[in-house]
Amino acid sequence: MGQHTNSKGQIIIELLIAFGLAGILLPALLTGLIAARSGRVAQEQRIMAVGLLREGEEVVRSVRDIGWDRITSPTVTMDVPYHWVQEANEWSLAEGSETLGDFTRSIVISDVTPADPSLKKVTVTISWGDIFPSSTVSVIYLARWRNTSLTDSGTVQPQGQGFGDWCRPALALTNIDLNRQGHPTSLRAFETADSVDGNRILAGTGANSSGPAFSNIKIMGNDPPTAAILGDYNGTPQIKVNDLVGDDHYAFLATDSRGIEILDINTVPYQVIGSYKPTGMKNVNSVFVVGNTGYAVTTDKFYIFGISPDRKTATPSGSLALANGAKVVVDPSNLYAYVANPDPAGELKIIDVHSHPADLTGADVKNVDVDASAGRDVFINASATRAYLATALNATKPEFFIINITDPANPVVITNGGTYDTGDMNPFGAITVTDNRAIIVGYGGNEYQVFSVTNDQVSFCPNHAEGTDFLNIDTGVYAVSSILQKDQYAYSYISTGDAEAELKIIEGGPGGGGNGSNGMFESATLPVPDPGHDVAFNSFTGTVDPDLSYKISIKQAVGGSCSGVTFSDSDFMPVIPGPLPLGTIGSGYVNPGQCMRYRVFDSGSVTKSFTVTFNYSP
Repeated sequence: MGQHTNSKGQIIIELLIAFGLAGILLPALLTGLIAARSGRVAQEQRIMAVGLLREGEEVVRSVRDIGWDRITSPTVTMDVPYHWVQEANEWSLAEGSETLGDFTRSIVISDVTPADPSLKKVTVTISWGDIFPSSTVSVIYLARWRNTSLTDSGTVQPQGQGFGDWCRPALALTNIDLNRQGHPTSLRAFETADSVDGNRILAGTGANSSGPAFSNIKIMGNDPPTAAILGDYNGTPQIKVNDLVGDDHYAFLATDSRGIEILDINTVPYQVIGSYKPTGMKNVNSVFVVGNTGYAVTTDKFYIFGISPDRKTATPSGSLALANGAKVVVDPSNLYAYVANPDPAGELKIIDVHSHPADLTGADVKNVDVDASAGRDVFINASATRAYLATALNATKPEFFIINITDPANPVVITNGGTYDTGDMNPFGAITVTDNRAIIVGYGGNEYQVFSVTNDQVSFCPNHAEGTDFLNIDTGVYAVSSILQKDQYAYSYISTGDAEAELKIIEGGPGGGGNGSNGMFESATLPVPDPGHDVAFNSFTGTVDPDLSYKISIKQAVGGSCSGVTFSDSDFMPVIPGPLPLGTIGSGYVNPGQCMRYRVFDSGSVTKSFTVTFNYSP
C-alpha cells in the first residue's frame, strides 16, 4: 500500500518559513544598504568639509603673508566671523561667513591669552546639514613669520663727565638741612626728563631714624647747586621707608609695615594711589621697578609684581623663598634680578626673572659666592655686563667685588685685582660707579671712599698718597647716589648723620675740566622698510663694551609716515642686547610700532665705534 503525502500543507509551511525569514532578513539588508549609502554620502561630505577647512587655514596664512596688519585690528575685528575674497590678484578677508553649496565656512581671528601682539588664534569652522547638523572645527595659531633686520653703526665720544674731580671730593659745595630728627637711609637722584627743571633727590628715612618717611628735593643750578624741599610724606600711622625708586611723577616706597606704597608726587599733598602688599605685610627691605614690572625683597621672599601704566594697580606675578634680601636691582630688559643678601653660599644671587616669572623655583637662582661677609648692596652698569657688590665689614677679607655678568647664568668673580678693602669702614650698602670710579660709603674709618675700577682692576686714585681721595665724616654716610647731567656737570649726593646738614652735594668729574661732549649718539629715525603698518621689534644686538649702553624709543607712525614723529629725552627706554619687550612702556615705547630711534652712551674715556642690529617681524 503506497504512502500519501500532503504536499499542499508542506508548501504552505515552507512559504510561511520563507516569509518569516524574509521578514527578519530583508529589513536588516535594506537598513544596511541605506546605511551604506548614507555613510558614503556622510563620508563624502566630511571629506569635502575637511578640504574646505584646510583651504580656510591656507587662505588665512596667505593673507598673513601679505602683511601682518591684514589679520589684526583695525583691519579686522577680533572674534567676528570672516570669509576670504580675492581683490586685485590677492586675497583679503571680508566680514561675515560664506556659503559654499551645502556648506557654511567662517573664519574667526582672536587675541591670545596672555596678550601677545605677535600671535593670533584662528578658528575655522565648516558646518552642513539641515536635518542632522554637523560641523568640523580647526584652531591654529599664526605668528609674524618673517624675520628681517635693520643695521646701523657709528661712533660715540665719551661724556664730559663733570668739571670736578671724583678723586678729590670736597664738602664745601652745598650742604642742606632737611629739618628732621635723624637722616635719610636711602637716596635716589635723577635729572628731570626735560633737564630744565633741575634734578630730583628722593629720600627715604628707615631703620631707627625719625623724621619724614619720604622727601622730594629739587636741586637747581651748578654754581653752586641750590636745594628746595618740594614735599614730604609720613603716612598714617607713620611708616619707615627702607628703600625707594621713582621719577618726577611717582615714587615707590619699600615700607616697614605697609608693603610697597605708590605715591603721586606730581601734586601736593602727596597721595598714595596704589600699593603692593606681599603676603603677611612683611617688612620690605628693597624695591626696584623696570617699566611696568616691580621687584621686592622682604625678610623671607623675593617678589615680582605687575604695575598698571597709571600706577594705581599692582598685581602679584611670582615669588621665591629668599631670606633677608638687602638690595635688589634688575637689568633694563627685565631679564635678571640681582640681590645682595647675607647667605654665605651666595652673597649675591642672580635670579632669572624672564623665563617663567610666575613659577619661580630654586633652579632659577644662581649663587655667587665671594667668600666674604653679608651682601649689603649691589650696583650693575648700564650695559648689564658688570655687577659691583658691597659687603659688610670683614677684618680679613675685602668688602667690594667686581663680578662679570656678561653671561648671568655663569657669572665670574674677578678675584685677580677685582676686589677692594675698605679698611675700618663698614659699608652701609650704598655704592655707585661712574667715570670708572667707584664710591663706597658707610660708618667708621674713612666714611666716603673713591677708587678706580678701570678694566676690572681696582686701584687707588692717583692722589691717594696725598690723602685727598677719601672723606672722614664721623657722623657716618648712610646713602649715596650720583648723576651725570646733560650739561656735563657731575655730582654725588650723600646722606650723613650731620644734624644740621644731612644732605651734602659733592661735585665730581675726571679732573681737568671735562671734554665738552655729552657722551651720547642719537640715530636718525629708522622707518621700517614696510611702510603703512606696525612691525614687532623682537630683539637687538649691539657692540658689547662695558662703557657702552643703549636706549630705544619706538613709536607709531602719523598718517602712515615717520616724518611727523618727534622724540624727546623721556621717550627713550634703557635696554640691553637681547629680546625687546612687547607692549607699551612709558610715553615713548610702543612695540609693535613703525618709527624707531636709538641712543648709544659712552661712559668711558675714549671714543668708541659701535654697530647695532634690530630684528623685527612685519
